[in-house]
Amino acid sequence: MHLGLTALLEFYQTHKADEALVLGTVIATEGSTYRKPGAMMLIAADNSYCGLISGGCLEADLAAHAKDVFADGKTRNVCYDMSHGDDFAWGMGLGCDGIIHLMLQRLDAESGFGFLDVLTEALTNRCRGLLSLVTASDDTTHPPGSFALSFDGPFSAGDPALIPRGRQVSELLSSDGKRMSRRYWQDAIELQEGKLEVLLIPIMPPPSILICGAGHDALPVSRLAVEMGWDITIVDHRP
Repeated sequence: MHLGLTALLEFYQTHKADEALVLGTVIATEGSTYRKPGAMMLIAADNSYCGLISGGCLEADLAAHAKDVFADGKTRNVCYDMSHGDDFAWGMGLGCDGIIHLMLQRLDAESGFGFLDVLTEALTNRCRGLLSLVTASDDTTHPPGSFALSFDGPFSAGDPALIPRGRQVSELLSSDGKRMSRRYWQDAIELQEGKLEVLLIPIMPPPSILICGAGHDALPVSRLAVEMGWDITIVDHRP
């Protein structure tokens, strides 16, 4: 998807010298919303950002909220309620009347920017897996923002307590094509220390397409695929 993981990771590569980034994730929605749980955006300290969590109307405001997260490193939830009436919705330039719940968390360079390094390596190797993101918790040892990233093969990162459950769900998703098409799952994990609410986000490598022939008609098709962040191979007998 355009402005999906491919675009986020490209943005991340240009900001690897930063001290920290803030990740914004849609963790729940109610009613009609432009994006659904699992949608993400990355925000840099210079107020630049990449990714969509709405139709393009909330991102700048969310970047303003990110300043507090940069300042103290505390994970925060932000809620945009567009169901109050036309004055609120039109004032924000919105066309939906639902509710968007987001989580903002700081990813520090000294910790490898959370799961971004492992995510980059795994997608480079075209692995698929699952991101387990804690959205609510009554367990202080696994606070909101805790995560585990589990992939086919050797790639994994994050909270060891979450990885086994992530692998179980990954195996379930891999065995059922219909389940793999879902963009997110909600899960609850019971630990000895307490209960966690977890957002499970399937991670899939971008689609690969083969374009046979490099004629003029291949140009718009390839441009569209590039904009979508897909991997493209063009084959033509002409040099």
